[in-house]
Amino acid sequence: MSYLKHLLLLPTLLVLASCSFFGSGDLDLTEPVDLENFDEQIRINRVWRHDIGKGPGDIHPVVYPAIDGNQLFVGDHAGQVTAIDLTTGRRLWRAEIDDVEITGATGAGGDIVVVGTNEGEVIALSQADGSELWRTKVSSEVLTAPATNGNVVVVVSVDGKVRGLSATDGSEMWLADSILPLLSVRGNAPPLIVSSLPGPNFAGLPVVFIAQDSGKVAAYSLRDGIQIWEARVAVPEGQTDLERMVDIDGIPLYHSGSLYAVSYQGGLMAINPLNGQPVWFQDASSNVGPSAFAGSLVITQDDGTVKAFNASAGSEFWSTDEYAYRGLNQSVTTSNYVVFADFEGYLHFLSRRTGQTVGRIKVDGSGVRSPTMLYNDHFIVLDNSGDISAYSVTELD
Repeated sequence: MSYLKHLLLLPTLLVLASCSFFGSGDLDLTEPVDLENFDEQIRINRVWRHDIGKGPGDIHPVVYPAIDGNQLFVGDHAGQVTAIDLTTGRRLWRAEIDDVEITGATGAGGDIVVVGTNEGEVIALSQADGSELWRTKVSSEVLTAPATNGNVVVVVSVDGKVRGLSATDGSEMWLADSILPLLSVRGNAPPLIVSSLPGPNFAGLPVVFIAQDSGKVAAYSLRDGIQIWEARVAVPEGQTDLERMVDIDGIPLYHSGSLYAVSYQGGLMAINPLNGQPVWFQDASSNVGPSAFAGSLVITQDDGTVKAFNASAGSEFWSTDEYAYRGLNQSVTTSNYVVFADFEGYLHFLSRRTGQTVGRIKVDGSGVRSPTMLYNDHFIVLDNSGDISAYSVTELD
């Protein structure tokens, strides 16, 4: 398989203001490297697996499964939403939403599950049984998962508008807007809700962070949508619109009192969440968000390079190009491992301390684009064909 397929048929992913933009020499499509042999140090076991319906495949928007408490909720593009008990691996319910294409999935919080559609509908279901509670029409297509704390549902639509909806009935509470660039990757980063920031000015104030196609991150009050600050993570550079794309399509990360965001063709930035000021910056390029554990911050770049940084200072711990151009998804980082999947459906385990590969298992030949997730000691993976699986790890003697 060529890297062209992993780029998700790039012309369909780009939102173009001009259809005649591309020239013959604009794209450098590099073949993915072959996987190398390694010293196996762990045994990886599949704990459970469920078919959730129609997976994201190569061209649909990335599906973000949602974990709330001990339950996992995931939607498919054909209108199905599935709930799974993470303690037992048992499917709790499956809801069929007729005549909709779910393009923004999935948000969960309080007592509700929320999805968005290609027709600009936001639909809330009961966490208890999947029954529909309400639906609201917004201004344009919803391509990413809404977020909710059980009181407010935050929705980003493809026209750049950000809405806060009542989790009770879907009525609009507030509206914010952002300026869209001429050209961007098709898709948006999910909103990130933080219940309270440190310091007397923010104590008890829930905040939502929104990553934008312009390479900026903005903080809004979750209660009324008032913008608190805006930070530029990446500055557009180059002569063509393609070269100047600096989208942030990966969800920002709030970890140990700091906010982290990485852009395409821009950089990785640590941001002071109280005022939006940069703490440190490193050149980087990624369409997925970072992960972290303790003092380690990890990114999987769009060229397949995996890098680990000191989360507080920004200095590089290690880097590996062993997975170059293999279309890596968003990783999860634990005390021992950095775990991510690739376009061929392999799930890779690296040592968090050294970056060396210690384990690998084939999940599914369709590949994986949805982010790797963690629940207790289980690694959760949704593959492109629509199967979601949990894996556990045992260290070898």
